[in-house]
Amino acid sequence: MAIKFGRDHFLVVEVDGKRHGGYAVGKTLLHVPGQEDEVRFSESQVLANLGPQPEAGASVLGVKVDRVYSTHKIKGIDNLLELRTKIPTDKAEAAVKELGNVMRWFHGQKLLCAQSAIKVLHWVKPTKKGYEYKKVFSKEENRDVLTIAADTMSAPQALAQAFAAHCWEHHLPQRTRVSWMTLLLKLRHVTTCSKDDLLDLLDSYTKSEEPDIRSLHNLVEDENASLVVKTIIKHFRTVHGIAPAEIDMLCRENPERVGNLWPEWTTFTEVRPEFPAHALTNARNLFAYAIGCAVQGPKAIPKSLQKAVEVSLSKMERKHI
Repeated sequence: MAIKFGRDHFLVVEVDGKRHGGYAVGKTLLHVPGQEDEVRFSESQVLANLGPQPEAGASVLGVKVDRVYSTHKIKGIDNLLELRTKIPTDKAEAAVKELGNVMRWFHGQKLLCAQSAIKVLHWVKPTKKGYEYKKVFSKEENRDVLTIAADTMSAPQALAQAFAAHCWEHHLPQRTRVSWMTLLLKLRHVTTCSKDDLLDLLDSYTKSEEPDIRSLHNLVEDENASLVVKTIIKHFRTVHGIAPAEIDMLCRENPERVGNLWPEWTTFTEVRPEFPAHALTNARNLFAYAIGCAVQGPKAIPKSLQKAVEVSLSKMERKHI
């Protein structure tokens, strides 16, 4: 007798002598968490049904349930949203409506014509950046993987930025990308630290009773000292292969040697409090952040980015792939 099951039920199936554990996304398709391609099966190949909310960590017939999973349909995007974390279903369903509003904005801009490249859309636990976009090459085709890594309140903004990164790859002309690179360089405001300032830091460091390079910025009155110290630590790591704790050890035993290894010059990027840190790491992230603001409304776009957003939306190449 065939085992009955419904959508989103965790099944254990055996196909071609191999067992798979995953969630039913149709009568003959099984989605295995962490795997892009579904497993096709027949009802006679179903060995067990653990229901829609299996116990994470359980093992059935040699197949481990490694995460709680559910799927939701977002209006405006073809793929189902995969929840890989224990986000309560009621909260997720409430957020999905807002995610649909985000996709309606992109639909209004006629920017959904390349969404067939999006094979996977995930929602995982929050990170500082809030989202991730990456391209993978699988089965002789390029695929886009979009990930929301935010709480339910921030999820719409995360999806907006992830989808904007997708637009950067598929719709933004090269010349417009270069304009964003130029704007990024202007906003980052890279500053060169003078040799005298570096020597002052070295003097403060070598004369301290308990050298601690991570806290060196506290010994000087300079608002950018912490940024400079980070570049010094990076210099020791990359050029000399010495970790911070090892620098302190060397300073206690041989401060003159530390002086010989100390950088003669370095640069740092001043903090821009009006932007989140990830927005200024590269041009695509800056573009994604700006478009994410545009989705919230014209007034949400920082003045320094308004013109760039306006030009970019007018230059988008809206071609189906």
